[in-house]
Amino acid sequence: MEDLLFRDRTHNDHRLRLVINSADRSTRQLGIVLGKSSGPDRGFDVRSADFNGDGRSDILTRDLVSGITRIRLMNGVKTLAAGRLAELPENPAVVLITAADFNGDGRADLLYRHRDTGVWSVFTLDGLSVDRAASGATRAGAWEQSRWVSSADFNGDGRADLLVRNSQTLKWMLYLMDGKNVRKSTRLVGAPVSPVWQLQAVADMNRDGRADLLLRHRDNGAWRSLFLDGGRVLESSGNIAINRNPAYQLQLLTDLNADGFPDALLRRPDSGRWQVQYLMNLARLGGSGSPSLAYSPKMRIADVADQDGDGYPEILTTNGSKWTSYDVRNLNAPIATALKIGSPSQFPVVCDPPNYYQFGTPAKPASASNRSAFLTWITPVTRENGEALCAHELAGYHIYYKGSSPKTSFAAHIADGQADSWLLDHLQPNRYSFRILSYDYQGFFSKSSSTLFKSIY
Repeated sequence: MEDLLFRDRTHNDHRLRLVINSADRSTRQLGIVLGKSSGPDRGFDVRSADFNGDGRSDILTRDLVSGITRIRLMNGVKTLAAGRLAELPENPAVVLITAADFNGDGRADLLYRHRDTGVWSVFTLDGLSVDRAASGATRAGAWEQSRWVSSADFNGDGRADLLVRNSQTLKWMLYLMDGKNVRKSTRLVGAPVSPVWQLQAVADMNRDGRADLLLRHRDNGAWRSLFLDGGRVLESSGNIAINRNPAYQLQLLTDLNADGFPDALLRRPDSGRWQVQYLMNLARLGGSGSPSLAYSPKMRIADVADQDGDGYPEILTTNGSKWTSYDVRNLNAPIATALKIGSPSQFPVVCDPPNYYQFGTPAKPASASNRSAFLTWITPVTRENGEALCAHELAGYHIYYKGSSPKTSFAAHIADGQADSWLLDHLQPNRYSFRILSYDYQGFFSKSSSTLFKSIY
Protein backbone atom coordinates (compact mmCIF):
# COMPACT_ATOMS: atom_id res chain seq x y z
CA MET A 1 0.00 0.00 0.00
CA GLU A 2 1.15 3.50 -0.79
CA ASP A 3 0.80 6.29 1.71
CA LEU A 4 0.18 10.00 1.18
CA LEU A 5 2.12 12.99 2.45
CA PHE A 6 0.62 16.47 2.84
CA ARG A 7 1.72 19.84 4.14
CA ASP A 8 -0.26 20.86 7.24
CA ARG A 9 -1.25 24.52 7.32
CA THR A 10 -3.64 24.36 10.25
CA HIS A 11 -0.99 25.65 12.67
CA ASN A 12 1.14 28.77 12.79
CA ASP A 13 4.30 26.84 11.99
CA HIS A 14 5.58 24.38 9.38
CA ARG A 15 4.26 20.80 9.53
CA LEU A 16 3.60 17.68 7.50
CA ARG A 17 0.70 15.23 7.76
CA LEU A 18 1.47 11.60 6.88
CA VAL A 19 -1.60 9.52 5.96
CA ILE A 20 -1.13 5.74 6.28
CA ASN A 21 -3.69 3.72 4.33
CA SER A 22 -5.10 0.31 5.30
CA ALA A 23 -6.74 -2.42 3.22
CA ASP A 24 -10.14 -1.60 4.75
CA ARG A 25 -9.70 2.02 3.54
CA SER A 26 -9.21 3.29 7.08
CA THR A 27 -6.29 5.62 7.74
CA ARG A 28 -3.81 6.48 10.45
CA GLN A 29 -2.30 9.94 10.52
CA LEU A 30 0.88 11.44 11.91
CA GLY A 31 1.77 15.12 12.28
CA ILE A 32 5.43 16.07 11.82
CA VAL A 33 6.71 19.49 12.89
CA LEU A 34 9.40 20.80 10.55
CA GLY A 35 9.98 24.24 12.02
CA LYS A 36 8.42 26.14 14.88
CA SER A 37 8.92 29.58 13.35
CA SER A 38 5.90 31.12 11.67
CA GLY A 39 5.59 33.13 8.49
CA PRO A 40 5.37 32.40 4.78
CA ASP A 41 8.97 33.25 3.92
CA ARG A 42 10.40 30.01 5.25
CA GLY A 43 9.90 26.94 3.10
CA PHE A 44 10.88 23.27 3.10
CA ASP A 45 11.78 21.01 0.20
CA VAL A 46 10.20 17.63 1.03
CA ARG A 47 11.02 14.33 -0.70
CA SER A 48 9.82 10.78 0.03
CA ALA A 49 12.05 7.80 -0.83
CA ASP A 50 13.53 4.65 0.71
CA PHE A 51 16.84 5.81 2.18
CA ASN A 52 17.71 2.71 4.25
CA GLY A 53 16.65 -0.09 1.91
CA ASP A 54 13.90 -1.59 4.09
CA GLY A 55 11.23 -1.23 1.42
CA ARG A 56 9.41 1.57 3.22
CA SER A 57 9.30 5.24 2.28
CA ASP A 58 11.19 7.69 4.45
CA ILE A 59 10.93 11.48 4.58
CA LEU A 60 13.64 13.99 3.68
CA THR A 61 13.20 17.68 4.44
CA ARG A 62 15.51 20.52 3.50
CA ASP A 63 15.12 23.95 5.09
CA LEU A 64 15.20 26.37 2.17
CA VAL A 65 16.51 29.16 4.42
CA SER A 66 19.29 27.40 6.35
CA GLY A 67 19.90 24.60 3.85
CA ILE A 68 19.86 22.01 6.67
CA THR A 69 18.69 18.54 5.60
CA ARG A 70 17.04 16.03 7.92
CA ILE A 71 15.79 12.51 7.26
CA ARG A 72 13.16 10.49 9.13
CA LEU A 73 13.35 6.73 8.70
CA MET A 74 9.76 5.52 8.90
CA ASN A 75 7.74 2.38 9.63
CA GLY A 76 4.16 3.47 9.12
CA VAL A 77 3.47 6.28 11.57
CA LYS A 78 6.43 5.23 13.71
CA THR A 79 9.74 7.07 13.36
CA LEU A 80 12.58 4.53 13.55
CA ALA A 81 15.34 7.13 13.58
CA ALA A 82 15.79 10.75 12.61
CA GLY A 83 18.64 13.17 12.30
CA ARG A 84 20.43 15.96 10.54
CA LEU A 85 22.83 15.04 7.74
CA ALA A 86 25.56 17.64 8.14
CA GLU A 87 27.56 16.21 5.22
CA LEU A 88 24.87 17.22 2.72
CA PRO A 89 25.11 20.60 0.97
CA GLU A 90 23.61 23.53 2.87
CA ASN A 91 24.60 26.20 0.36
CA PRO A 92 21.32 27.47 -1.19
CA ALA A 93 23.13 27.67 -4.54
CA VAL A 94 23.35 23.86 -4.51
CA VAL A 95 19.85 22.77 -5.54
CA LEU A 96 18.40 19.35 -4.71
CA ILE A 97 17.13 17.82 -7.96
CA THR A 98 15.91 14.31 -7.11
CA ALA A 99 16.30 11.20 -4.95
CA ALA A 100 17.20 8.00 -6.86
CA ASP A 101 19.38 4.91 -6.42
CA PHE A 102 22.51 5.80 -8.41
CA ASN A 103 24.72 2.92 -7.19
CA GLY A 104 22.20 0.06 -7.23
CA ASP A 105 22.35 -0.80 -3.52
CA GLY A 106 18.58 -0.49 -3.00
CA ARG A 107 18.84 2.82 -1.15
CA ALA A 108 17.96 6.23 -2.56
CA ASP A 109 20.77 8.72 -3.12
CA LEU A 110 20.57 12.45 -3.83
CA LEU A 111 21.33 14.38 -7.02
CA TYR A 112 22.24 18.07 -6.68
CA ARG A 113 23.17 20.82 -9.10
CA HIS A 114 25.05 24.05 -8.44
CA ARG A 115 23.01 26.87 -9.93
CA ASP A 116 26.06 29.06 -10.64
CA THR A 117 28.55 26.52 -11.99
CA GLY A 118 26.09 23.93 -13.34
CA VAL A 119 28.06 21.11 -11.65
CA TRP A 120 26.09 17.95 -10.86
CA SER A 121 26.79 16.06 -7.61
CA VAL A 122 25.64 12.71 -6.25
CA PHE A 123 25.59 11.98 -2.51
CA THR A 124 25.37 8.30 -1.59
CA LEU A 125 23.21 7.54 1.46
CA ASP A 126 22.73 4.66 3.88
CA GLY A 127 19.91 5.72 6.14
CA LEU A 128 21.19 8.67 8.15
CA SER A 129 24.79 8.24 6.97
CA VAL A 130 26.54 9.77 3.98
CA ASP A 131 29.30 7.80 2.28
CA ARG A 132 31.77 10.66 1.89
CA ALA A 133 34.21 8.72 -0.25
CA ALA A 134 31.48 7.76 -2.71
CA SER A 135 29.88 11.22 -2.82
CA GLY A 136 30.78 14.36 -4.70
CA ALA A 137 30.81 16.04 -8.09
CA THR A 138 30.18 13.99 -11.21
CA ARG A 139 31.78 14.41 -14.62
CA ALA A 140 28.45 15.04 -16.27
CA GLY A 141 28.52 18.15 -18.45
CA ALA A 142 27.99 21.34 -16.46
CA TRP A 143 26.64 23.48 -19.30
CA GLU A 144 24.13 26.07 -18.18
CA GLN A 145 21.80 25.14 -21.05
CA SER A 146 21.48 21.52 -19.94
CA ARG A 147 18.28 20.73 -18.06
CA TRP A 148 17.52 17.64 -16.02
CA VAL A 149 14.96 15.36 -17.65
CA SER A 150 15.05 12.12 -15.66
CA SER A 151 17.09 9.90 -13.38
CA ALA A 152 15.50 6.62 -14.41
CA ASP A 153 17.40 3.42 -15.26
CA PHE A 154 17.92 3.62 -19.02
CA ASN A 155 20.19 0.57 -19.51
CA GLY A 156 18.63 -1.94 -17.11
CA ASP A 157 21.60 -2.29 -14.74
CA GLY A 158 19.61 -1.37 -11.62
CA ARG A 159 21.24 2.06 -11.30
CA ALA A 160 19.65 5.43 -11.90
CA ASP A 161 21.16 7.38 -14.79
CA LEU A 162 21.13 11.05 -15.76
CA LEU A 163 19.27 12.23 -18.86
CA VAL A 164 19.61 15.93 -19.70
CA ARG A 165 18.48 18.09 -22.61
CA ASN A 166 20.00 21.25 -24.03
CA SER A 167 17.38 23.99 -23.70
CA GLN A 168 18.69 25.76 -26.82
CA THR A 169 19.58 22.99 -29.27
CA LEU A 170 17.09 20.48 -27.76
CA LYS A 171 19.69 17.72 -28.12
CA TRP A 172 19.72 14.92 -25.57
CA MET A 173 22.67 13.63 -23.51
CA LEU A 174 22.56 10.45 -21.45
CA TYR A 175 25.02 9.73 -18.63
CA LEU A 176 25.06 6.12 -17.47
CA MET A 177 25.90 6.28 -13.78
CA ASP A 178 27.48 4.18 -11.05
CA GLY A 179 27.11 6.34 -7.98
CA LYS A 180 28.84 9.64 -8.71
CA ASN A 181 30.89 8.08 -11.50
CA VAL A 182 29.87 8.44 -15.13
CA ARG A 183 30.40 5.00 -16.69
CA LYS A 184 29.50 6.21 -20.16
CA SER A 185 28.15 9.38 -21.75
CA THR A 186 26.39 9.38 -25.09
CA ARG A 187 24.13 11.50 -27.21
CA LEU A 188 20.68 10.05 -27.61
CA VAL A 189 20.90 9.41 -31.34
CA GLY A 190 17.50 9.04 -32.95
CA ALA A 191 15.62 11.17 -30.42
CA PRO A 192 13.99 14.16 -32.16
CA VAL A 193 15.45 17.62 -31.62
CA SER A 194 12.61 19.47 -33.33
CA PRO A 195 10.61 21.67 -30.93
CA VAL A 196 7.38 20.19 -32.31
CA TRP A 197 8.12 16.90 -30.51
CA GLN A 198 7.74 17.52 -26.78
CA LEU A 199 8.63 15.03 -24.09
CA GLN A 200 5.63 14.05 -21.97
CA ALA A 201 6.86 11.30 -19.65
CA VAL A 202 9.57 8.75 -18.89
CA ALA A 203 8.59 5.13 -18.15
CA ASP A 204 9.35 1.54 -19.15
CA MET A 205 6.89 1.45 -22.05
CA ASN A 206 7.77 -2.03 -23.40
CA ARG A 207 8.40 -3.83 -20.09
CA ASP A 208 12.07 -4.67 -20.84
CA GLY A 209 13.45 -3.20 -17.61
CA ARG A 210 14.75 -0.03 -19.28
CA ALA A 211 13.17 3.42 -19.16
CA ASP A 212 11.75 4.84 -22.40
CA LEU A 213 10.49 8.22 -23.58
CA LEU A 214 6.93 9.24 -24.46
CA LEU A 215 6.72 12.27 -26.77
CA ARG A 216 3.87 14.23 -28.32
CA HIS A 217 3.65 16.34 -31.47
CA ARG A 218 2.86 19.89 -30.47
CA ASP A 219 0.72 20.64 -33.54
CA ASN A 220 -1.20 17.49 -34.50
CA GLY A 221 -1.36 15.76 -31.10
CA ALA A 222 0.33 12.54 -32.28
CA TRP A 223 2.22 10.42 -29.73
CA ARG A 224 5.52 8.59 -30.18
CA SER A 225 7.22 6.09 -27.90
CA LEU A 226 11.01 5.86 -28.04
CA PHE A 227 12.14 2.48 -26.73
CA LEU A 228 15.69 2.85 -25.40
CA ASP A 229 18.62 0.56 -24.72
CA GLY A 230 21.02 2.89 -22.99
CA GLY A 231 21.81 5.61 -25.51
CA ARG A 232 20.31 3.73 -28.46
CA VAL A 233 16.79 4.22 -29.79
CA LEU A 234 15.44 0.80 -30.79
CA GLU A 235 13.92 0.14 -34.21
CA SER A 236 10.75 -1.08 -32.51
CA SER A 237 9.99 2.53 -31.50
CA GLY A 238 7.10 4.25 -33.22
CA ASN A 239 3.80 6.06 -32.97
CA ILE A 240 1.60 4.94 -30.09
CA ALA A 241 -2.20 4.83 -30.27
CA ILE A 242 -3.09 7.42 -27.62
CA ASN A 243 -5.92 9.89 -28.27
CA ARG A 244 -4.53 12.58 -30.59
CA ASN A 245 -7.10 15.24 -29.71
CA PRO A 246 -4.92 18.17 -28.52
CA ALA A 247 -7.61 19.14 -26.02
CA TYR A 248 -6.69 16.05 -23.98
CA GLN A 249 -3.44 16.38 -22.05
CA LEU A 250 -1.42 13.77 -20.24
CA GLN A 251 -1.82 13.87 -16.47
CA LEU A 252 -0.06 10.68 -15.44
CA LEU A 253 1.63 7.68 -17.06
CA THR A 254 1.34 4.69 -14.73
CA ASP A 255 0.11 1.09 -14.68
CA LEU A 256 -3.63 1.32 -14.02
CA ASN A 257 -4.62 -2.30 -14.77
CA ALA A 258 -1.70 -4.19 -13.15
CA ASP A 259 -0.41 -5.75 -16.39
CA GLY A 260 3.07 -4.26 -16.07
CA PHE A 261 2.64 -1.76 -18.91
CA PRO A 262 2.18 1.93 -18.11
CA ASP A 263 -1.16 3.42 -19.12
CA ALA A 264 -2.07 7.01 -19.94
CA LEU A 265 -4.45 9.13 -17.90
CA LEU A 266 -5.61 12.13 -19.94
CA ARG A 267 -7.69 15.17 -18.99
CA ARG A 268 -9.42 18.04 -20.79
CA PRO A 269 -8.78 21.29 -18.87
CA ASP A 270 -11.87 22.99 -20.34
CA SER A 271 -14.35 20.37 -19.08
CA GLY A 272 -12.27 18.38 -16.59
CA ARG A 273 -13.19 15.15 -18.42
CA TRP A 274 -10.76 12.23 -18.15
CA GLN A 275 -9.78 9.41 -20.45
CA VAL A 276 -8.04 6.20 -19.41
CA GLN A 277 -5.92 4.74 -22.22
CA TYR A 278 -4.78 1.18 -21.51
CA LEU A 279 -1.52 0.55 -23.38
CA MET A 280 0.66 -2.38 -24.37
CA ASN A 281 3.82 -1.49 -26.27
CA LEU A 282 2.49 0.72 -29.10
CA ALA A 283 -1.12 -0.51 -28.97
CA ARG A 284 -4.14 0.86 -27.14
CA LEU A 285 -6.17 -1.92 -25.55
CA GLY A 286 -9.90 -2.45 -25.46
CA GLY A 287 -11.71 -1.10 -22.45
CA SER A 288 -10.11 2.33 -22.72
CA GLY A 289 -12.43 5.27 -22.26
CA SER A 290 -13.83 7.86 -19.87
CA PRO A 291 -14.98 6.90 -16.36
CA SER A 292 -18.62 7.69 -15.61
CA LEU A 293 -18.12 10.70 -13.37
CA ALA A 294 -19.62 14.13 -12.84
CA TYR A 295 -16.80 16.16 -14.38
CA SER A 296 -15.85 19.74 -13.66
CA PRO A 297 -12.86 21.91 -14.61
CA LYS A 298 -12.29 22.31 -10.88
CA MET A 299 -11.63 18.56 -10.51
CA ARG A 300 -7.89 18.08 -10.89
CA ILE A 301 -5.77 14.96 -10.72
CA ALA A 302 -3.06 15.21 -8.07
CA ASP A 303 -1.56 11.73 -7.81
CA VAL A 304 -2.03 8.00 -8.35
CA ALA A 305 -1.34 5.55 -5.53
CA ASP A 306 -2.47 2.09 -4.45
CA GLN A 307 -4.16 3.17 -1.25
CA ASP A 308 -5.80 -0.13 -0.27
CA GLY A 309 -3.10 -2.66 -1.19
CA ASP A 310 -5.09 -4.50 -3.88
CA GLY A 311 -2.45 -3.97 -6.56
CA TYR A 312 -4.51 -1.40 -8.45
CA PRO A 313 -3.86 2.31 -7.98
CA GLU A 314 -6.50 4.84 -7.06
CA ILE A 315 -6.58 8.33 -8.56
CA LEU A 316 -6.30 11.15 -6.02
CA THR A 317 -8.25 14.26 -7.02
CA THR A 318 -9.17 17.63 -5.62
CA ASN A 319 -11.98 20.01 -6.50
CA GLY A 320 -10.54 22.81 -4.38
CA SER A 321 -12.55 21.98 -1.26
CA LYS A 322 -11.87 18.27 -0.60
CA TRP A 323 -9.71 15.30 -1.53
CA THR A 324 -11.33 12.27 -3.22
CA SER A 325 -9.82 9.00 -4.48
CA TYR A 326 -11.34 7.07 -7.39
CA ASP A 327 -11.03 3.38 -8.21
CA VAL A 328 -11.64 3.31 -11.98
CA ARG A 329 -11.14 -0.38 -12.79
CA ASN A 330 -14.78 -0.41 -13.86
CA LEU A 331 -15.09 2.73 -15.97
CA ASN A 332 -18.87 2.46 -15.90
CA ALA A 333 -19.04 2.37 -12.10
CA PRO A 334 -15.99 4.08 -10.54
CA ILE A 335 -15.76 3.95 -6.76
CA ALA A 336 -15.23 7.26 -4.95
CA THR A 337 -13.70 7.44 -1.47
CA ALA A 338 -13.44 10.73 0.41
CA LEU A 339 -10.07 11.20 2.09
CA LYS A 340 -10.55 12.00 5.77
CA ILE A 341 -8.35 15.05 5.91
CA GLY A 342 -8.97 18.79 5.69
CA SER A 343 -9.36 20.86 2.57
CA PRO A 344 -6.58 21.07 -0.04
CA SER A 345 -5.91 24.66 1.00
CA GLN A 346 -5.17 23.41 4.53
CA PHE A 347 -3.49 20.17 3.40
CA PRO A 348 -1.80 20.51 -0.01
CA VAL A 349 -0.20 17.28 -1.16
CA VAL A 350 3.59 17.03 -1.19
CA CYS A 351 5.08 16.53 -4.66
CA ASP A 352 8.44 16.58 -6.36
CA PRO A 353 8.97 19.65 -8.55
CA PRO A 354 7.37 18.99 -11.95
CA ASN A 355 9.94 18.09 -14.58
CA TYR A 356 10.76 20.75 -17.12
CA TYR A 357 9.42 18.76 -20.05
CA GLN A 358 5.91 19.21 -18.71
CA PHE A 359 6.17 22.85 -19.68
CA GLY A 360 6.95 22.57 -23.38
CA THR A 361 9.99 23.85 -25.24
CA PRO A 362 11.40 27.38 -25.43
CA ALA A 363 9.98 29.80 -27.97
CA LYS A 364 11.00 33.38 -28.76
CA PRO A 365 8.33 36.10 -28.46
CA ALA A 366 6.84 36.88 -31.85
CA SER A 367 5.85 40.44 -31.06
CA ALA A 368 5.51 42.79 -28.12
CA SER A 369 2.04 43.83 -29.26
CA ASN A 370 0.06 40.67 -28.58
CA ARG A 371 -0.07 37.59 -26.36
CA SER A 372 2.60 35.90 -28.45
CA ALA A 373 5.06 38.16 -26.65
CA PHE A 374 5.11 35.70 -23.79
CA LEU A 375 8.09 33.41 -23.62
CA THR A 376 7.34 29.72 -23.26
CA TRP A 377 9.52 28.71 -20.33
CA ILE A 378 10.64 25.19 -19.66
CA THR A 379 11.06 25.18 -15.90
CA PRO A 380 8.55 24.85 -13.08
CA VAL A 381 7.43 27.55 -10.73
CA THR A 382 7.58 27.73 -6.96
CA ARG A 383 5.77 29.45 -4.17
CA GLU A 384 7.32 32.63 -2.85
CA ASN A 385 9.08 30.64 -0.11
CA GLY A 386 10.68 28.31 -2.65
CA GLU A 387 8.42 25.28 -2.16
CA ALA A 388 7.40 23.44 -5.32
CA LEU A 389 3.97 23.91 -6.80
CA CYS A 390 2.51 20.62 -7.97
CA ALA A 391 1.31 20.30 -11.55
CA HIS A 392 -2.36 20.24 -10.57
CA GLU A 393 -1.91 23.43 -8.54
CA LEU A 394 -0.71 25.25 -11.64
CA ALA A 395 -3.91 24.65 -13.59
CA GLY A 396 -6.52 27.38 -13.74
CA TYR A 397 -4.33 30.47 -13.57
CA HIS A 398 -4.19 32.80 -16.57
CA ILE A 399 -2.24 35.99 -17.12
CA TYR A 400 -2.45 38.42 -20.03
CA TYR A 401 -0.07 40.80 -21.71
CA LYS A 402 -0.64 44.46 -20.85
CA GLY A 403 0.22 47.30 -23.19
CA SER A 404 2.04 47.40 -26.50
CA SER A 405 5.16 49.19 -25.29
CA PRO A 406 5.83 48.38 -21.65
CA LYS A 407 8.56 50.43 -20.05
CA THR A 408 8.93 48.39 -16.90
CA SER A 409 8.71 44.80 -15.76
CA PHE A 410 7.49 43.54 -12.42
CA ALA A 411 8.83 40.77 -10.21
CA ALA A 412 6.29 37.98 -9.95
CA HIS A 413 5.50 36.19 -6.71
CA ILE A 414 3.32 33.13 -6.50
CA ALA A 415 1.15 32.37 -3.49
CA ASP A 416 -1.45 29.67 -3.05
CA GLY A 417 -4.23 30.67 -5.38
CA GLN A 418 -4.43 34.23 -4.10
CA ALA A 419 -4.93 37.30 -6.26
CA ASP A 420 -1.21 38.08 -6.28
CA SER A 421 -0.43 34.95 -8.30
CA TRP A 422 1.28 35.64 -11.60
CA LEU A 423 0.94 32.46 -13.57
CA LEU A 424 -0.25 31.53 -17.00
CA ASP A 425 -2.02 28.20 -17.24
CA HIS A 426 0.58 26.09 -19.03
CA LEU A 427 -1.63 23.02 -18.94
CA GLN A 428 -4.18 24.24 -21.48
CA PRO A 429 -3.60 23.98 -25.25
CA ASN A 430 -3.13 27.11 -27.36
CA ARG A 431 -2.19 29.21 -24.37
CA TYR A 432 1.13 30.74 -23.56
CA SER A 433 3.19 30.03 -20.47
CA PHE A 434 6.04 31.81 -18.78
CA ARG A 435 8.42 31.58 -15.84
CA ILE A 436 8.07 33.80 -12.82
CA LEU A 437 10.93 36.16 -12.04
CA SER A 438 12.81 33.94 -9.64
CA TYR A 439 15.18 31.02 -9.57
CA ASP A 440 13.77 27.80 -10.88
CA TYR A 441 14.23 24.54 -9.00
CA GLN A 442 17.53 23.89 -10.75
CA GLY A 443 18.74 27.35 -9.80
CA PHE A 444 18.64 29.16 -13.13
CA PHE A 445 17.13 32.61 -13.48
CA SER A 446 14.35 33.29 -15.95
CA LYS A 447 12.28 36.36 -16.67
CA SER A 448 9.51 37.62 -18.89
CA SER A 449 10.10 40.23 -21.56
CA SER A 450 6.89 42.12 -20.92
CA THR A 451 4.98 44.00 -18.28
CA LEU A 452 2.34 41.76 -16.76
CA PHE A 453 -0.86 42.27 -14.87
CA LYS A 454 -2.86 39.66 -13.04
CA SER A 455 -6.18 38.28 -14.24
CA ILE A 456 -7.19 34.97 -12.68
CA TYR A 457 -10.34 32.99 -13.40
